[in-house]
Amino acid sequence: MNIKCPHCGTEYEAEEKDLYRYTKCSVCGEGFVAGADTSVIASDDKPNGPADSPRSGKFAPRRVQGASSRAERIAIPGRFARLQDDTDAVPSPDGPKTKSRMKKVLVLFGSVVAAIVVGCAVAFGAYLFFGVDPRLNRGIAYYEKGLYPKAYKLLLPLARKGNAKAQLYVGDCFANGQGVFMDTDEAIKWYRLAADQELPEAQHRMFACCMDGVGIERNTANAAKWCRKAAEAGHGDAMFDMGMLYVSGTGVEQNAKGAFRWFRKGAECGHSMCLYKFGQCYKLGFGVEKDEDEASKWQNKAVAAWRANANAGDTSAMRRLADLYMNGDVVELDKEEAVKWFRKGAELGDETAQFELARCYHLGNGVEEDQEEAAKWMLKAAEKGTFREVQCGMGVYYLEGWGVERNVIEAVKWFERSAKKGYPFAKYCLAMCYMNGNGVKKDEEKAEELLEDAADAGCKEAKDELSRINREREERNRRLAAEKAEKNERLKRLVTIEDRVDELARRVNDILNGKLSGEWAGFDASKISTTDSSVSVKEENIARRLSEKLSDADSLEAIEIAIKNATSESNRLQARLDKINDVKEVYDAKELESRKETCSPCNGTGAIVCARCKGNGEVLVKGKKPCPTCVGGRYDDDYYTSGSERRGQIRKSVTCSTCNGHGQIRRKCGSCGGKKRVAIEERGRLRRYENCAACDGSGYGYPEICPKCDGNKKYDVWQTCGTCQGRGEVMNGSKVTCPVCEGKGKLKCERCDGRGFTYRPKDGVAY
Repeated sequence: MNIKCPHCGTEYEAEEKDLYRYTKCSVCGEGFVAGADTSVIASDDKPNGPADSPRSGKFAPRRVQGASSRAERIAIPGRFARLQDDTDAVPSPDGPKTKSRMKKVLVLFGSVVAAIVVGCAVAFGAYLFFGVDPRLNRGIAYYEKGLYPKAYKLLLPLARKGNAKAQLYVGDCFANGQGVFMDTDEAIKWYRLAADQELPEAQHRMFACCMDGVGIERNTANAAKWCRKAAEAGHGDAMFDMGMLYVSGTGVEQNAKGAFRWFRKGAECGHSMCLYKFGQCYKLGFGVEKDEDEASKWQNKAVAAWRANANAGDTSAMRRLADLYMNGDVVELDKEEAVKWFRKGAELGDETAQFELARCYHLGNGVEEDQEEAAKWMLKAAEKGTFREVQCGMGVYYLEGWGVERNVIEAVKWFERSAKKGYPFAKYCLAMCYMNGNGVKKDEEKAEELLEDAADAGCKEAKDELSRINREREERNRRLAAEKAEKNERLKRLVTIEDRVDELARRVNDILNGKLSGEWAGFDASKISTTDSSVSVKEENIARRLSEKLSDADSLEAIEIAIKNATSESNRLQARLDKINDVKEVYDAKELESRKETCSPCNGTGAIVCARCKGNGEVLVKGKKPCPTCVGGRYDDDYYTSGSERRGQIRKSVTCSTCNGHGQIRRKCGSCGGKKRVAIEERGRLRRYENCAACDGSGYGYPEICPKCDGNKKYDVWQTCGTCQGRGEVMNGSKVTCPVCEGKGKLKCERCDGRGFTYRPKDGVAY
């Protein structure tokens, strides 16, 4: 029989056994199921047809085993078996097609229903596996295993939808740089969102950030507020931290009872550190009366809890137990036992235990000193990135070359990681690297910014370094100010010298060029060269103004050299001017000698007769003169002349009669009235007499200055002068020395000034 390809129309010869079998056209390559005079098109790569066909895929027709000939049956799934008619399993190609089409519709409907059911089942299973809680739990599990990128990828969508716990872990990822780049601002954002939903762990994280100034401004009051919220919600670590805040008075008022109360709450909740501190309060009497038994009871509970937890694999308990053995606190001191517990915690991956083990190897505490082993454990702890102190420590190891090859670039990387988390000492170390250019480009400005941040956070080393820098800066500023002042002073001196050089040069040039004035007016400068051949008539070069070029110079030496040169030029010009003056004086002396003549008023004697006394030296005085007794200064033991205000009187000094010339007097004692003794009475009756204590039994008080003579032993008495009878003047008619010539009888001749000769006028001008 012939069959026809429904795609390209090519006809083929086929046997009856080929009916209802899948075949491909040799011309077009399309596949189809052969029929008597119809063809069913199937998929080109699946013998059971496309997924949306009722005869394809899972529900594709299967040939029944053992059937043959045209009447063999087509097998379909059991759920659709009721649609199969045993008497008419295969539709006749020659009969009606209604029944075959109905089967197709029913099979199609069944496949759609089955797909919906399967889809719902898959969706429900996906919800069970990928739902909020399972996804959160898987994200936390990934985080705990250290698979931070997977944890972040799972938890971030939940955090964005407001899941508080997811927000907490996303904040941890950003805070520690786990799975993402470290971003403390982003960490604070997620912590705050979770804390606002009253998640105690997030509130405790906010406390730590506010306390250390990580991603937020350091504020101890806000830190205490967040810590209190977490503690009141029952967070054990927050209870412990709240107690420690009350101990130190950080963010809250220092209160021993408040600290004791929070330690007690934590101890009642079984928090091991609170158990220990609660016992410590009893031991020290802090906030409660001392009780050694009670202290031992609670601290032993803490030790037992730590030991049990440590044996169970709790690394934090291992660390606490190791600290006790290292310090001999509660338990007997055993540093080797401490190292054993530190090592157990370190091998289990506890970062703090690794850090402490590194310190033990570094210091040789409980183990032989081994810097390489210390560096190994320090690096393991630092790579976890949780504690900023550890990262800073690793930077110090690289900087100092302890157990590792010295590498300042690597040290700077670790310092930067720790500094980003706000560790003050790391900021100090990083600042010193920038200050000295170790591992980074030298940047003193950035170094000072880091030092200020570290100092504000309480780093002593940073404070000391800032103090040193400020002292050096102040000293440098003082030195620069002093140099500037000295420079200005030298410049002023240079300008003064140059001004003098200019003035001397101008005077020399004016003289030599005939531009004369003042005492040189009318002088013939050409005669200088004829008088002294060493002085030539030529123009002097004016010194250059070096101060204008040196005003901005930094070198004091250059200014000093300029001063030296200008001084030399000034001295040279002054010497030249002095030489010219000497020549002029010689010339003037010769010229004056030629014009000398005898003075006519004094006839060459240089003196003339005094007109007042006519050469006698004395003149007669008529009239009155002051009395020589009461005016004129007479003074002896008995007489003393006063000034003009007491004219006509004299003052006589007499011995004081009040003190008899002693200058002091003594009065009777005011306490005993001069009786020298005083009566002592008891209960109204006289008991005895005693020497007066005020006058010491003398009957007199302390000596006093005499009020009459004021301690001078004498006082003055005014009397009328007997010489002038109180008039103050006496008659006078004697001669006195001439006041004009002072008794010489002659005066110096003003014409020749006492020389006895004058000079003839020069060119009509008196000289």
